[in-house]
Amino acid sequence: MEAAPVEHVFAAPGAYEVTVTVTDDDGGASTASLPIVVLAPGDLKDGAIARIKALKELAHDRGDWRFLHSLDQAEFRVWKSLGYKHPFRPDATDVAAAADVDARVHGHDHVDLTLGPTWDSRLDGYGTLVLTWSNGEASVVDLPDGWPSKGLHVHERFWVDAWWQDLHIDAKREGKKAVVLRVHAHDASLPFTVSFDGDPVASLSFTYEIRPWWVDATHLDPKDGHHVFSEEKKAVKKPSRKVWVKIVLPFW
Repeated sequence: MEAAPVEHVFAAPGAYEVTVTVTDDDGGASTASLPIVVLAPGDLKDGAIARIKALKELAHDRGDWRFLHSLDQAEFRVWKSLGYKHPFRPDATDVAAAADVDARVHGHDHVDLTLGPTWDSRLDGYGTLVLTWSNGEASVVDLPDGWPSKGLHVHERFWVDAWWQDLHIDAKREGKKAVVLRVHAHDASLPFTVSFDGDPVASLSFTYEIRPWWVDATHLDPKDGHHVFSEEKKAVKKPSRKVWVKIVLPFW
């Protein structure tokens, strides 16, 4: 007797215990149970992003920049399939400033941090500008000789969170006035805190525009949800190289 296929649709993601009982023509029966986990689309894509990031770290350590660029584009497309219009490009910046620091946001990714009088006596004693990322990593920049009379100009990309965090940071004393620290977060995937040595100046966090391609975590928008498929296909095609890469994405 040929066994008939068994199908079941789970209403929601979660951990389930599945029990199957098989009965033959003579009345004999056997039962087996096994645990399964049903993942939401976001969970599947989080897993895909984690695998891509792990490959990117390997490519970065080997100096394989061509492969790294392809993987960058694959990750970029996965984030776009989740609805992010400009992944890693902040659409709004929020600032939590330290005491005696005036913070002003210009546009969506420029911040001016004006240091008040209580900072003046300490500035020439600092040796480093430190960016502490929300994942615990820190990027350290040496302050120039003659600081703060001599300005600071940092236009760098920091390899953090398996992404090139593209930041422009300029600081100088404007005449006899206060020192102004200007931060431009051109590409940023994580929040970070700006400090002089161990003294925090301000913490920056970002929001990113999300298009309404998803109704919720498991349902596509009936009108615009088809864009998700296009971005998923592009994500799979991007890592074209001699090394075969398996990236599992949920095609609906």
